Amino acid sequence: MAEIEFYRKNLLIIHPDLNNPAPQLRRADNTVLVELVDVTKDHVTVKRQKQRNALARLIVPKSRKSFWETPSSIYKVCPATPGNRKAFPAYICPYSDNAIHSMMLGQAAEIMFTGEMDGCTFGVGMPNRDGGVRVAHANAQLKATGSQWKPNFTPQREEQDRMLSLARADAHTVQPAAYRDRTGPRDGTERTAVIIGLRNRATWEFYYQKQQSDGNDLRNLMELVKIN
Repeated sequence: MAEIEFYRKNLLIIHPDLNNPAPQLRRADNTVLVELVDVTKDHVTVKRQKQRNALARLIVPKSRKSFWETPSSIYKVCPATPGNRKAFPAYICPYSDNAIHSMMLGQAAEIMFTGEMDGCTFGVGMPNRDGGVRVAHANAQLKATGSQWKPNFTPQREEQDRMLSLARADAHTVQPAAYRDRTGPRDGTERTAVIIGLRNRATWEFYYQKQQSDGNDLRNLMELVKIN
């Protein structure tokens, strides 16, 4: 799919109004009209990691940034402005703190987004005979223990897994450990994941962008990872 190359080379962020879309944004088929807005100019540095073969990864030092990195663009997924001919329908799986939201994806849209993840778990269920699939976004941040300097996220992540299991959206999952450093970023930047679902004929395929961010100073697309 041509869309894959776009999402491999350009970063996405999600407008806060799409974390949990208001009823007036939802259409009868449970989709939301959205648009992509280029917000590259709002960030000091936007880049992505170049794909390199295994041999290059072994012999070229990371200090050669021009070999490993290239400038990129960043687009914000926003509610569509009235009359925008480039607007398109999308499924939006809602997100809110300390809750799980799930929804069934069908054939009313070709794409799905959900709120940017910085500790949540995303899950995909088994497809039905029509190719529809249940997805869910789970957050249980209140279950985390420990202190600010020595947090224990294990109870939170276990609870998020339990929530996805109850929602029957755990055939494939995106775990925080996959997109965040085990001990947390040590360079002062954040690690996040942006989920993208694409309908390929009758089948839904899911990916996430692993991103490095530092407010409006930096956005770095580290890699695009296939989920299912």
